Amino acid sequence: MRLFWNPTSPFVRKVSVVLLELGLDRQVEYVETNPRDAASGFWEANPLAKIPAFERDDGLVLFDSPVICAWLDETYGGGRLSGQGDDRWRVLTLTALADGVLDAGVLARQEGLRPEAERSAAWVDKQVGIATRGLDRLDACAEQFGDGVDLASITVGCAVAWLGFRHPQIDWLQGRGRLAAWYRSFSERPSMAATVPG
Repeated sequence: MRLFWNPTSPFVRKVSVVLLELGLDRQVEYVETNPRDAASGFWEANPLAKIPAFERDDGLVLFDSPVICAWLDETYGGGRLSGQGDDRWRVLTLTALADGVLDAGVLARQEGLRPEAERSAAWVDKQVGIATRGLDRLDACAEQFGDGVDLASITVGCAVAWLGFRHPQIDWLQGRGRLAAWYRSFSERPSMAATVPG
């Protein structure tokens, strides 16, 4: 199996944490990839030119991170990271919320990388607002995360870490004490400590 990755993508980190939590990290070849480089051949694996992408042993390439994580969990984790019964919908909804926070953060960062004359402050403000509202909801839900690990907690942990890494000028956890306390504890998990971007 192969994971197409780069070291700073929060979506790659989600998959890497899942691989560690399921004890699969040594069964996977990690292929560092520049998704913007057409000459790399990566566009044949994922025509969307986005990472992560995950090639199974049978050659099928899965993308993007929610699909990869769900397949890994179902195939190797017996679904334990996705929740059981009605709890599954809570896990999937919180995962989608944290993914949306990440999407907004990525869009804000990409806008900031454009030439200054082409940047839209209104667009950045909109994306930061989306991320802020998402974090407010996650703070309100923080007691649901508990001490365990599932796809929701992994995604939330990766989202909080990435926002701080790529948007350090904003104190994302200020006024969100429940989320901050949970994150401090969760970030100490070996799978999170082993995948810190940098």
